[in-house]
Amino acid sequence: MAGFIRLLITMGLLRPDQIGARNDGSHLWDCFAPIKSELAMTSSIGCTYQMSYGIILNMDKKSVIDKHKINDKDCGSADVQIAVLTERIRHLTQHLDTFKKDHHTRHGLLKMVGKRKRLQTYLRKSNPSRYAKLVESLGIR
Repeated sequence: MAGFIRLLITMGLLRPDQIGARNDGSHLWDCFAPIKSELAMTSSIGCTYQMSYGIILNMDKKSVIDKHKINDKDCGSADVQIAVLTERIRHLTQHLDTFKKDHHTRHGLLKMVGKRKRLQTYLRKSNPSRYAKLVESLGIR
């Protein structure tokens, strides 16, 4: 619960002065009444909150998928997977610049880099022209 409240404060949806002891015996969620419309709007645009990974915005993921998809129904081709992994790797790299001793995140980052490398190898062997186009658009080696 504390992590969720911290998240709402950092998003600007809740002010710290709105949180406090409730003398009238009301539920803790009653302090969120002023922001229910913002929460409804946020959930309707497709945001997913995962406390262990921070905020992952599905809107950003969808825009990456739309940019790199091969056809209208594509959401899992090697091109799309490489692009999504690249965005997650960039996000985690920024996180690790701030939190240098976060070794669990570093381990996950290294696993993502390895998976992206395997996907790149597969795409380079199977379709070199798509691989070259993808590498150029993402700015990776």
